[in-house]
Amino acid sequence: MVKNYVPSGILVFSVRISYHNIEWTDGRLPLEKQLSKIVAKIEIKGAEEKEMHLRWEKEREIQAEQDRIKKAKEQEIENELVKFKLLKKEAELWREASEIRAYLGSIEEKAIKEQNLTDELKDWLKWAHKKVDWYDPNIEAKDPLMEGVDKENLTFKKSGYLLTLF
Repeated sequence: MVKNYVPSGILVFSVRISYHNIEWTDGRLPLEKQLSKIVAKIEIKGAEEKEMHLRWEKEREIQAEQDRIKKAKEQEIENELVKFKLLKKEAELWREASEIRAYLGSIEEKAIKEQNLTDELKDWLKWAHKKVDWYDPNIEAKDPLMEGVDKENLTFKKSGYLLTLF
């Protein structure tokens, strides 16, 4: 739809600064006599606008710094959590290895007490102690037969297939 404007004979000078419309019209005082007032108002509003933008920019910088500090703190917490989880996992492995050693000691003690410490049991105890030494995070003895085994959940990945040992 096309609007048809009809001249009124009144000249209007309009400026939009930010979200404000400022208008000066011909009236009691013609526009040409208001020029100094118009320029002064535009300069004042421009300075206010510039000050407002500088304030916003400073606030954005402060917010960005606060965000950076928060992110750094969160990363520090994440790093601490990863380290603590590793500590906890190692403590659990150590505790389990200690329990297995106590169990093996009990078996050996019982066999000696009952005079039933056979060569077969001695070989099995030797084998079991090697596995516990591999499992213990304080010792981490090498065991070629346990290469590729995840100590945490005792699984072995072979040729793309995941085998659960227990």
